[in-house]
Amino acid sequence: MKTGSTLWSHNVPAFRGMNILTPTIHQNLVFTSSYDGATFGFELNKAGDSWAVKEKWKDPAQGYMSSSIIISDHVYLHLRNRRMTCFNIKTGKRKWITSKRFGEYMSMVAQDNLIVALNDRGVPLLIKASPKEFELLDSRKISDDSTWAHLVVTTNQIWVRELHTLTVFKWELPVDTISLPPDS
Repeated sequence: MKTGSTLWSHNVPAFRGMNILTPTIHQNLVFTSSYDGATFGFELNKAGDSWAVKEKWKDPAQGYMSSSIIISDHVYLHLRNRRMTCFNIKTGKRKWITSKRFGEYMSMVAQDNLIVALNDRGVPLLIKASPKEFELLDSRKISDDSTWAHLVVTTNQIWVRELHTLTVFKWELPVDTISLPPDS
């Protein structure tokens, strides 16, 4: 890394190069998804001083702008079609997909087995991370302005950048809601 040279690269097909979401790494797997492309799991391996990357799995689901969340071996993603889905990151098997739409964009953060996903319409969703099913625990409208910026979490606060303001919310969880989902 001292030279700043490229360690590896891999082409990810997308409409007009729109690979907007940030790739996510879990162990030796890189998860990404692209607009008008697909969702991919790439396996990274290092032999000596060189890196090798290969496509381990591919799914036709299309992410758009919302970066994913990984909890245990499962990745949670807001799709281009505005629905949520869950993949087993090691196999690429889709565990579920919702039928309800949740806005054009989601900024997601996680704490233990809970995901807070703020959509562009000013509605945060509290989602229980489970590979078995989509479980919406709560939602409420917090802003009439657009909320496109990424959420920021500091200790027990969530910072929301609205179109014209910055608002800080206190995030406290009941003790009985915090438990990691079993590996499936």
